[in-house]
Amino acid sequence: MVRGDGSIRDMIVNKATLTNVDGSLAGLVGVLIDITDRKEAEQELLFRNLILTTQQEVSPDGILVVDENGMIVSCNRRFQDMWSIPSELIERGVDEPVMHYVAGLTTDPARFLGGAKLLHQDRQEVHRGEMPLVDGRIVEWYSAPMFGADGHYYGRVWYHSDVTDRRNAEKERAALREQLLQSQKMELVGKLAGGVAHDFNNILMVQKGYCELMAADLPADSPSADSLAQIEACTERAAALTRQLLAFSRKQTLQPKILDLNVLAEGLAEMLRRVVGEDLDVVIELAPTPALVEADPGQLEQVLVNLAANARDAMPQGGTLTISISVGDTRAGFCREHPDVAPGRHVKLVVSDTGCGMDADTKGRLFDPFFTTKAKGKGTGLGLSMVQGIVIQSGGDIWVSSEPGEGATFTICLPCAEGEPEEPAPAPPGPARGGGEHILVVEDEPALRELVTLMIEGLGYQTSDADSGESAIAMVETEGLRPDLILTDVIMPGLSGRTLAEALSRIIPGVKVVYMSGYTDDAIAHHGVLDPGVEFIQKPFSMAVLADKIRSVLSSGG
Repeated sequence: MVRGDGSIRDMIVNKATLTNVDGSLAGLVGVLIDITDRKEAEQELLFRNLILTTQQEVSPDGILVVDENGMIVSCNRRFQDMWSIPSELIERGVDEPVMHYVAGLTTDPARFLGGAKLLHQDRQEVHRGEMPLVDGRIVEWYSAPMFGADGHYYGRVWYHSDVTDRRNAEKERAALREQLLQSQKMELVGKLAGGVAHDFNNILMVQKGYCELMAADLPADSPSADSLAQIEACTERAAALTRQLLAFSRKQTLQPKILDLNVLAEGLAEMLRRVVGEDLDVVIELAPTPALVEADPGQLEQVLVNLAANARDAMPQGGTLTISISVGDTRAGFCREHPDVAPGRHVKLVVSDTGCGMDADTKGRLFDPFFTTKAKGKGTGLGLSMVQGIVIQSGGDIWVSSEPGEGATFTICLPCAEGEPEEPAPAPPGPARGGGEHILVVEDEPALRELVTLMIEGLGYQTSDADSGESAIAMVETEGLRPDLILTDVIMPGLSGRTLAEALSRIIPGVKVVYMSGYTDDAIAHHGVLDPGVEFIQKPFSMAVLADKIRSVLSSGG
């Protein structure tokens, strides 16, 4: 109806006729009820119900509403889909069979049913939890009671959310955090190990060198000869330890060559049999085609010898050591599991034993520095750390599979190399002695500089020495010194060995350079791998090694 002020109202109109005693019409009675406010309230209620229904249906959570009598008031499609509940169970409207159906999907049905019943009995409890399902999913749930404005209990509402992906992502993030922390810890230990090894190698170089010089002047039957031999033997053991530290910290110097891993393994077969002893069988399975890799042959030999020694210790009652070599493409996803390996064709070196095996905790710590399962005094815990350092520095990766009592299998993957294997350079003819050539020794450590100078003079060369790169340049520029070869330390205060060599090469074109160091940095190597044509000698070195290196470089063309 339109009222006089122009507003429109919703009305209910009831009318009745009034009749006289004789049945004639006496009049009409009309009753008008204004229901505009009620109609607006009904529309608002319908709209609110629509909002609630829409929210429930579009919710990513499965929602179930159960009344105080255990009857299902409502549930959304997500709830049915999450649990794959048959429609007939929902249509029956009874909560208990639905509850039993859901319980059957959990890993602990009895616990689930007991907890749900307790919540229905306790009309005040608000609770949440997680349910692992037999299919591997994880469902997070939340339950709260429903009360009216008057405090009347109407039932419970349940929310269910599939959090499987979230939990898996959280586990992955936690694992990545752990890997990062482990990587940072290893980096710090590596820096410490590399620094200690560098300084220690200088000390060992002096000890070893003077032992050699003194031994050369003693008669063979001198009582002091044995004492010097013992000192030198201890020096060698200490040098081996520093080499392990450098390999672990990936600061050792690699001099890579293209080589056939088949040939290297065959050449080491007899040595490996001596390493493991007569009570162990050594089986070597070669690849049917050349297994070419670019690596430092000496370092790869160290890898095989270390793995063989570990296998021997794992088989005190005897067994079989198997070395298998194969060539092929890496499988899909391999590089994600082993990020240190680049995609492409690889040579796989597998070293397995039939020994005691190891548990998961031991496997997890196997490559950690200073971790060992051997008795006190029987091992440093650096052997496998060194192996891992060499493999990763060579562009590959190493991993182990093992179970207690089932032996262990170490797998090494190295990228295939292209080209022809490099033949070892022939030994210089005749004794490795000098013919009066002039050698400039540049070393900032006084004791070491004096020792190396004495060693070179003892080999028949003329020498000059400088305590820094700046002093060496001054000797060449102002004193007119023209050495045939420069033997320089890599890392020195002021000018580095590489910078010095470049400066002197401009003054003396074609001058030959040999670098020496306890370890290298980017001054002459990239990630510890020497550039082609760079000549290097690792401290501590013997007089014989120094003689061969100098003769080899002086005899080379260019």
